[in-house]
Amino acid sequence: MTGLLIFTAAFSLLLALLRPVNLILSRFSRRAGRGFYTVETTHKGKHWRTIHLTSYDPVGSLSRMQALHFHQCFLAALVNALRGFREPIYFRSHLMRPVHLRSMEKCLAAFPERRWRKKRVSISRAEYWGIRLQTLFNEWRWITPQDQGYLIVIGPPGTGDRRIPKSDSERIHKRIRSDRSK
Repeated sequence: MTGLLIFTAAFSLLLALLRPVNLILSRFSRRAGRGFYTVETTHKGKHWRTIHLTSYDPVGSLSRMQALHFHQCFLAALVNALRGFREPIYFRSHLMRPVHLRSMEKCLAAFPERRWRKKRVSISRAEYWGIRLQTLFNEWRWITPQDQGYLIVIGPPGTGDRRIPKSDSERIHKRIRSDRSK
């Protein structure tokens, strides 16, 4: 009985100290303040890069300037991943809003050699509760995350030629050449 009591007390103390420890780690972490990092994963023998939100940085109750900085960090992480890696990139987020999607699309327009697509996806029940519990333990607040998010998949370089629209003069020239060959 005393073993259970000691375990419960130790576990409660660890949960109570999780937020202060995370705040200290976020101050001294090399990823602190950036908000995002890139990780290599393998799925069915294919290498991918995924962009993750750091668990040290709190994202609740951000001021307007902090929210802007947070989004700029996301775009910087995306650009660094697009420039630095040849693998396809994916990420999934329940935090994406229409304004974030528009700025992400503008960012991706600078990389026409990469094809990309977005899809609205449902957040699984396990992920939904995981987000809730992580926020409770890390930030000491109870949230209700959205039940849907976005999955964004960005292909490797060299797959985007089909997305580059041809100019009208190129289309006309191609049509004239095909008519002459008949």
